[in-house]
Amino acid sequence: PSTLAIVVSVTPGTNEIPFRANVEVQAVVNGFQPDVVQLNYRSIGKDWRSEEMPMGDDGRYSFSFRNVKEDFEYYVKARDDISEHYDISVFVEPAIEKLSALLTYPSYTGMAPVRIDRKVAGLRALEGTKVQFEARTNVPVREGQILFKDMEDVQFDLAEPQLLKGSFVI
Repeated sequence: PSTLAIVVSVTPGTNEIPFRANVEVQAVVNGFQPDVVQLNYRSIGKDWRSEEMPMGDDGRYSFSFRNVKEDFEYYVKARDDISEHYDISVFVEPAIEKLSALLTYPSYTGMAPVRIDRKVAGLRALEGTKVQFEARTNVPVREGQILFKDMEDVQFDLAEPQLLKGSFVI
């Protein structure tokens, strides 16, 4: 019998993932099927490390990285065969750090405008109230929008790379 093992595919290959996501690396090996193959990886500027990838019931070898916080490079080794090198890049998902709204009530109410500087989910106001939003994000963004259940969605204007503005009338 042949003792040659050939790494024919590795997933996810080179990929981008959100900060703190999990990554499952899977490898398919043809020819000789060792009990385990080696996953070799390193973060930028660090030494190579190695983990065993046991064979699953489906014939694939796998290893899971949990709560990934930094970029890393990896490859799979099965006996003498080595896969190409792949890169996992971690990105921070955009999130709203600060959200404020200015509510301008219809003139017939005689009510002064009100500024809300907190979470505004579930905001309630009189019909005809103009709502002006500002949202500051944790990372630069290209666009943003407010999604409503019972109203038309509102597209934000990009005032600065991390500042979105928008308005609508209830």
